[in-house]
Amino acid sequence: MSYYYRNPYQFSYHGFARIRTRLKLQDLTEIQVREHCLKLISESHYIEETRSYKYIRVNKTNLYFVIKKDTNLILTISPMSPTKLLTVIEENL
Repeated sequence: MSYYYRNPYQFSYHGFARIRTRLKLQDLTEIQVREHCLKLISESHYIEETRSYKYIRVNKTNLYFVIKKDTNLILTISPMSPTKLLTVIEENL
């Protein structure tokens, strides 16, 4: 019997490109970038959820993974100030 590791998150093309540029990971392979993102997501303690999105903070920066909840699709990684995050959360409640 074989077991295959399946990544719990999918990446949009836009999100993957943004991750590479904003986290400065151009020299890593696609698999290494995905593993690095999973590590950042699992280590994060700051997660905000709305009706349809999760916002996961990257370490102690102002960068947030924006993840669609129903498909676990990482849409982008975006810099957000606390006021912008609050506004986004209030709009999607």
